[in-house]
Amino acid sequence: MRRRPGTRPWLAEERRRLYGHYARLMEELRVEDPQSFNYLRMEPTMFDELVQGVRPRIEKQDTNMRKALPTGLKLAIRLAISILP
Repeated sequence: MRRRPGTRPWLAEERRRLYGHYARLMEELRVEDPQSFNYLRMEPTMFDELVQGVRPRIEKQDTNMRKALPTGLKLAIRLAISILP
C-alpha cells in the first residue's frame, strides 16, 4: 500500500506563498500601506518585535514530511483568534 503525502498538493508550500493570506496580505500591507497593517491592531515594527520575542517558544523545525509554518504566521493566527468576538 502506497503512503499518501501529509499535505495535499493544492496546499503545497508554493501555493501557500502565492495565494496564502499571510504570505500575500501581510507582506503587501507592510510595504504598500503600513497604516492598514492595523489589521492585527499593532504597527509592523511592534509585530516584528513580538515575533522575535515569541520565536524561541513557538518556532518549529522543518521535517522530512513537511515544512514548519512560519513563526509570524502562527502569531498572526493567534492574534486574529484572540480578537474575534
